[in-house]
Amino acid sequence: FCQILDPASRLLLDQVDIIHVKEGQKATITLDALSDTPFEGTVDFINTTPEQQSGVVSYEVEIALQPPEDKTILSGMTATVEIMIDSRENVVAVPNLALTQRGTRAMVRGEDGKPIPIETGLTDGSYTEVLSGLNEGDSIQSINVTLNSNNGTERSNSPDAARMMMRATGGGGPPR
Repeated sequence: FCQILDPASRLLLDQVDIIHVKEGQKATITLDALSDTPFEGTVDFINTTPEQQSGVVSYEVEIALQPPEDKTILSGMTATVEIMIDSRENVVAVPNLALTQRGTRAMVRGEDGKPIPIETGLTDGSYTEVLSGLNEGDSIQSINVTLNSNNGTERSNSPDAARMMMRATGGGGPPR
């Protein structure tokens, strides 16, 4: 989440995110006030002079966009900005909840429960690209996550109720 600095779509990105951003990358901005209207744009300028607020180092980024004429963007509006830093098509991807880490090696559990070492690629935060170790259509186990009535997240590790079989997916979906 970020705050639009002005209607020209200037925003601040923290130092962790800015290292992945380059001019020319595509961006989508969704304003909280206009959540039904995402705006498409392009990273137009990155100011390399840091700004520091409350100990957080950030960098100003300008995104060139053309909002519809019937919509108004005002300074200070809160927004979600997604910048496409890389993409892949026709890849095998697994849910991140299916991944475990052993040292430096990523693993998933096969249909029989045995660990399968895999090499991972891009992730969109929900799914991760599998570079090797699985083929499209292979069955793996994943942890089922449900929201409880207290708006919290509950994870169950029960082998019967909480594990569901997932098929490694291919095609044009995640990761982005």
